[in-house]
Amino acid sequence: MARVPLPKRVQGGRDLNDAQDAIGETLRRVVYHEQLTGQVVQNLSVPSTGVAISHGLGRVPIGWYLTDMLDAAAVKRTAWDSKTITLQSASGTVRCDVFVW
Repeated sequence: MARVPLPKRVQGGRDLNDAQDAIGETLRRVVYHEQLTGQVVQNLSVPSTGVAISHGLGRVPIGWYLTDMLDAAAVKRTAWDSKTITLQSASGTVRCDVFVW
């Protein structure tokens, strides 16, 4: 997800600057929350032998969850790093979408 630019500061006195600093810090916490900077990886086929999937985050993920499943089976994560997440199904191949953050 693209970063949202914050508006430019309005020039004013110390109170106005303090208020803008407080508002800016609050907005940064909301806008740059880890879950808002995640990626959806769609149309996956996850076999019972496992598969490494490129997530595109450029960092080690913090978490993941299934957003859509076309087949019924449990899916677990077996590994992850700054480039891929490795998923494995409990039985057979599972077609699904995954959100990684």
